[in-house]
Amino acid sequence: MPLLEIVRGEATSDEAVAKALDLARVLGKTPIVVRDGRGFYTSRVVGAYTREALLLLAEGVPPQIVDNAAINAGMPIGPLAMADQTSLDLLFDILGSLAGEGKEQEPFTRALAVLNRMALQLGRPGRKAGKGIYDYEENGDKTAWSGLSSEFPRTAPLPSPQDIERRLMHIQALETIRALDEHVINDPMAADVASVLGWSFPAFKGGVLSYVDGIGAIEFVSQCKVLEERYGERFAPPESLCRMAVEARTFRDLAGESHV
Repeated sequence: MPLLEIVRGEATSDEAVAKALDLARVLGKTPIVVRDGRGFYTSRVVGAYTREALLLLAEGVPPQIVDNAAINAGMPIGPLAMADQTSLDLLFDILGSLAGEGKEQEPFTRALAVLNRMALQLGRPGRKAGKGIYDYEENGDKTAWSGLSSEFPRTAPLPSPQDIERRLMHIQALETIRALDEHVINDPMAADVASVLGWSFPAFKGGVLSYVDGIGAIEFVSQCKVLEERYGERFAPPESLCRMAVEARTFRDLAGESHV
């Protein structure tokens, strides 16, 4: 990965950060400085993205539909195929470490239940075992596991392709905005660069916050409110974003303004 995430704790000196930045350049990495916090920046946002894909699976949405929605949006690989590659048992530990408290914990609990069922109870940990969300052939071909529909039956109409894509993409932007609000990352430009280099957010969209700018803050807030009503509070637009919409500002306007 070309990105190097440098975590600055409360006791980290400027000298230590400077040395870490120098090391990043020696290694040929693009550095970003983030504050200490649960999941830091990239793992936190990727965790929210993966969690949303698992929630769609739990709702009975076929994995190929979930993955194709992400690929059609510009992601290089679908989140459920990536989950299989990472291994579902490892993801269980990762998402468990990212889960918050109270209302914030509820979507993690549902996603963790999927991972627990697949990896720990059914013995389908992912590609390394030849079976996970997908079944894998020796030649590399994969097909969705036929048992998914019985394990995770659909209890509501299939979400529209637009809703599936927005759930996967908007949740990344929302988690990034929350990271900015909580002073985990310092500015929108750094967040954009990290999203492209860190987890392959579509470069043609300019990065995860430029994605919001491309839609427009007013429209993005409106779309998030619809998603919130349909799918839960995790899609509630942060107050900072609502203010941006009222003030007709963009993240590009804020670029360079420190959040640290």
